[in-house]
Amino acid sequence: MKQPGENKLHIMIIDDDPGTIKVLSLILSNAGHTVTAHTECGPGFLQTGSFPDLLLLDNQVGAISGADLCLQLKQEPGTAHIPVILLSGIDNLEEIARGCRADDYISKPFCIKELMDKIDLLTPIKTTA
Repeated sequence: MKQPGENKLHIMIIDDDPGTIKVLSLILSNAGHTVTAHTECGPGFLQTGSFPDLLLLDNQVGAISGADLCLQLKQEPGTAHIPVILLSGIDNLEEIARGCRADDYISKPFCIKELMDKIDLLTPIKTTA
């Protein structure tokens, strides 16, 4: 298992619940990661050229569903490489995650260890040249 700060990532959180964003941001920041967060999103929000190393995406995020956004990202060559973990409290999350090509999913409420383990599995250790 990676040690805190060993693999500093830029993790983007998109969740309509400010409380969930606050908890996730605290957990991930304490693990040494840089966190950006949004309570909603729409088409084109990632077209800034600065992509996260991993995306934690709630399935309910405003005008577009997290699953629809994930599918759009996975269909674009410039963003298909970004690992996406879909988050939600809905019953059929596994099926939705599979359908939108999410790399993994976590049901809410989530276990911190499970979240950190999935992040470790989806993000190779960065090396500095």
